[in-house]
Amino acid sequence: ALLIALPRSPEKYSPYKHPEIAKHRRNFILKKMFANNLMDSIEYEEAINESLIVVEQKGENRIGEYYLEEIRKYLELKYGPEFLYRSGANIYTALNTSIQKAAEEILEKHLVNIEKEYKFKNAKSKYDSLGLSDTVTLSPYLQD
Repeated sequence: ALLIALPRSPEKYSPYKHPEIAKHRRNFILKKMFANNLMDSIEYEEAINESLIVVEQKGENRIGEYYLEEIRKYLELKYGPEFLYRSGANIYTALNTSIQKAAEEILEKHLVNIEKEYKFKNAKSKYDSLGLSDTVTLSPYLQD
């Protein structure tokens, strides 16, 4: 039911940013579904009483994330968020994914040595040695 509500106003009904408003809208949609006999009273009661569970999905590691983030910031600054997130524009970059992937793999392989040589304070090896799962979020080990 929440998915039905989102197209009307994705920002306003975002369960990440406004969970109470999203739940209220979900319940409104459920009420309409029940009124139109799309669900019986038991299904309706179960759905209304169910918590709004939001699971933040981690995307797979994208190639060239830092490069893409710089492009995103530039476009948002130059054209505004409305254009960037709602216009449906296709954005083409000069990123060569095969070269970028190879560069990232080489960097990952040699990162520990680079960090030792330049004495980085928040080194990758420090985080790797903690044995944390990928679901734990820490501050980034590479910092400006």
